[in-house]
Amino acid sequence: AGSVMGNGALYMVYDVLFYLDPTTKTGNSRILESWDWDDTYTQLSIKLRDNIFFSNGTQLKCSDILYSIDQMTGQIARAATFKNYDLDASRATISDDGLSMTLVLHSTAANFYDNATFAILCEDYIENEMGGGENIDWFDPDQVVGSGSYKPTDFVPGSSITLEKRDDYWGLAYGYDDPYLVVNATNYTDQSTMAIELETGT
Repeated sequence: AGSVMGNGALYMVYDVLFYLDPTTKTGNSRILESWDWDDTYTQLSIKLRDNIFFSNGTQLKCSDILYSIDQMTGQIARAATFKNYDLDASRATISDDGLSMTLVLHSTAANFYDNATFAILCEDYIENEMGGGENIDWFDPDQVVGSGSYKPTDFVPGSSITLEKRDDYWGLAYGYDDPYLVVNATNYTDQSTMAIELETGT
């Protein structure tokens, strides 16, 4: 999904577990109410906010985080990083309401926050509505479900993407109010065309 969204649109459509705070250079989170490491930095106890919803109305739970991590193990670039999560041990710690769990790592990860920027997918939607990720047409805006502040309304592969601000974005309750109602991103294959369109105001 990341390569298809491209142009930074990934982080507008999906929430992430942590993001790197540009000021403190440490991990911060919009979706977590709290988090705490154990002494060995191999177990991270997290608690989700209780009002996070994907664009299809499904509530985001800890199982969605683990599902997303599992999907990332197939991404060659960072597969080893995500295989460091002990998913079975982590699943065993999910609370009854699905909002708390302990993420278990096989070993300490010094660059944990750098790699905690993966898109959180809606497991129920992908597995039960679409029959698995292999059946999703990631080029079709009607099939993309995220919990971020924007939703795609038009996508031309390799060319452009249009995103519209969600009226029902859960983050509005916490002051996460993005300024633009509509965002259009264009992919330029050469700098000359980009320069011309910049000069003409396109």
